Amino acid sequence: MRRWNLLFFGVGLAFLGLTLWKVGLREVIEGAVQLGWWFWPVTAVNLLWYAADAMGWGAVLGRETRFPGRAGRLVLAQVAGEALNNATPLMNLGGEPVKGLMFRDRLPADQVVSSLVVDNTLKYVATIVFLGIGLGISLFVLPLERPVQAGLVAAFGVVTLAIALAVAAQASGLLQKGLSLGGRLGLSRRFVERHLPAARRIDLAIREFYASRRGAFAMSLGWHLASRAIATIDAWWILWLMGAPVNLLTALFIQTISVLLNLVFAFIPLQIGAAEGGHYLLFQVLSLDPATGVVFSLIRRVRGLLWIALGLLIVLVTGRRTHGT
Repeated sequence: MRRWNLLFFGVGLAFLGLTLWKVGLREVIEGAVQLGWWFWPVTAVNLLWYAADAMGWGAVLGRETRFPGRAGRLVLAQVAGEALNNATPLMNLGGEPVKGLMFRDRLPADQVVSSLVVDNTLKYVATIVFLGIGLGISLFVLPLERPVQAGLVAAFGVVTLAIALAVAAQASGLLQKGLSLGGRLGLSRRFVERHLPAARRIDLAIREFYASRRGAFAMSLGWHLASRAIATIDAWWILWLMGAPVNLLTALFIQTISVLLNLVFAFIPLQIGAAEGGHYLLFQVLSLDPATGVVFSLIRRVRGLLWIALGLLIVLVTGRRTHGT
């Protein structure tokens, strides 16, 4: 796995270098400098969508799990977990355990794990809803070429199918089936038998959530959609600050494609190269300056790296406190 990660990272770096060469390093630097000190308020915007996603997880946990300082801990856990999720192409397998560990002294492990599984599912459902809205509006309003429209619809279809299959597998007892499959693939019988009762409890809690907690479902989904709406406004604001004013509809389309790029190229660490090249082509399609698209992507990348550093610091501090206790 590590070799593949390094290979994809190397390919991404090469593609990033090719994109910068094509645009021109001077234009990239000039575009980045144009943002000036506004970079720091722009960087702080990330906290808003981290908070919205954290409240979405809180809705899944429910009111009965409230304790003093829960909201702050939810946000810290979100920042720490997303730092690992964004830094490793493991489809959230890196950061979710960290989120859970930050609540192990307050809530039962089964409850935390089941809530994380449900919350991640609702995040992906919110992503599909957001993509459907963004693409649906854009395809009818923006003057896009037919091949571009067909490609976007195909990418949306593939992503939707993949997420639908994952949700269906989860609803049918994913953890129990995963353990059983692991046993057939070589996991020790003792390991499987030891963890099977917890897997059954977690699968049952997940099914009960979908069956009886529709209000929490709607509230969590709403928070995750709000997070994506904040990201759209963020895209519009950054482009306005860069001197490339676009309307909110165009910003919605740009954010929609950004999300698609992240999903399609999730196997590349940090989606390096893919994001910059994708935005270069995207801005060409929109008859905007491709260099602006590359700079826009790089600004978000640098900002993301700062938040990853903060998240890893939270992981380090939390780990030391846990070890100390």
